[in-house]
Amino acid sequence: MSNLSHSSQSSRSSSQKRNNKRPQREKRKKNNSEDYDSQIDDDDLSQYDGIRIKNKQQPILGPNRFHKRETKLKKPTSNQIPATATFLYKPGAELPNLSNYINSIIDIKIACEYINKNNPAITLRQIWGSNGAYASHSDAVCIGIHAGLLALGDLKLTSSFYQGVSLSCKVIKGKKSLNGQMKVPLLSRTLKTPCAHCLKPEKVTWLPQLGSPEQLISWAKKMSLPQNRRLTKRSHSNVYLHEPPQISQPENLLVNNLPPLNEGWIVWDMCNEPSQKYNQLTFMDKETAQGLSSRTSYKFKTHCLYIETHTKKYEIYMDSSKIDEEVFLDSNVFTIQEILYPQQSDIEMLQKFGVPLPKEQKGVIFEKLKWENFEWGNDNVIINGTFQIQDLQNFKFVPISKHQVYEK
Repeated sequence: MSNLSHSSQSSRSSSQKRNNKRPQREKRKKNNSEDYDSQIDDDDLSQYDGIRIKNKQQPILGPNRFHKRETKLKKPTSNQIPATATFLYKPGAELPNLSNYINSIIDIKIACEYINKNNPAITLRQIWGSNGAYASHSDAVCIGIHAGLLALGDLKLTSSFYQGVSLSCKVIKGKKSLNGQMKVPLLSRTLKTPCAHCLKPEKVTWLPQLGSPEQLISWAKKMSLPQNRRLTKRSHSNVYLHEPPQISQPENLLVNNLPPLNEGWIVWDMCNEPSQKYNQLTFMDKETAQGLSSRTSYKFKTHCLYIETHTKKYEIYMDSSKIDEEVFLDSNVFTIQEILYPQQSDIEMLQKFGVPLPKEQKGVIFEKLKWENFEWGNDNVIINGTFQIQDLQNFKFVPISKHQVYEK
């Protein structure tokens, strides 16, 4: 009996313990419910509202509203920003002061002829910097190749459809130093001194035509090229901590009536001015549907022709007394003379002394020639069957003008 009573007491005590625990659980639940029912701070409400807005399903937009939404969400990129300035490239010529173009896009027009391994700037590695930051005095062709935007073996360079490219760069602030880097086939140089500005290449655009003669002249004027400066093995050490001085050019450049560009490329003559590369097709005296005025010989009624080799410059023009007559092929009206000072016969000199130049500025080779006496070749011309000019480089048609100032 004692055992039974003991067991009953133990069962009662255990049941009481269980009963005692149950209210505690209910109390805990009650306390938890009170916690959930308690007021929430305004900060907490704002967090919940943000989550609801974020998880809210976006309405289905129609095609018109979809495009509006895309344009609204689309961020503007540097490629969409129009260029604020344009320059014409030449090996050895450097960009001017770029302080007014910080965080802006500039375009550098480059003729296809300069994008090859024979460019002296590539041979001398005229490039400082890497990883999207190049010194502003670096060569534009080297920048395009090192950045992977241009390739020396590109078939477009030899195609007759493209005259050149436009390299778009963003002007950024200069840095204290620039590290060189090897990117096949070019190793950029390290610059340990501060530079004025840096260029970040953005893109390259292929151009069927570089521009009109007026545009090329204006773009070339912006470039900086010290007088009598040529690329040499020592020129790579000429690092400008500030922008180099610029050369002023005359405003009236006598190009208002220049003929349109033919298949030739734009090159630089001995006076550091843009000219057309010599090509035989220009001087083949063909007559098109436009009639007699389409002949090359007909241009001499209003223009004077200047042709250059590496060291010499020649002037070909028509006798002024025969200009009004309709005679070209069957009359002896053409004269060819050699310019005595070819490197000084720039546009400014032609504007000063007139076109054609005075006799004191040149030496006569032949007079009273027919147009058929000029035999134009791939890179030469034979005159009157006896005199030959070899290695022709460029040519330029300049409108005839009167002598304004002449001093002996």
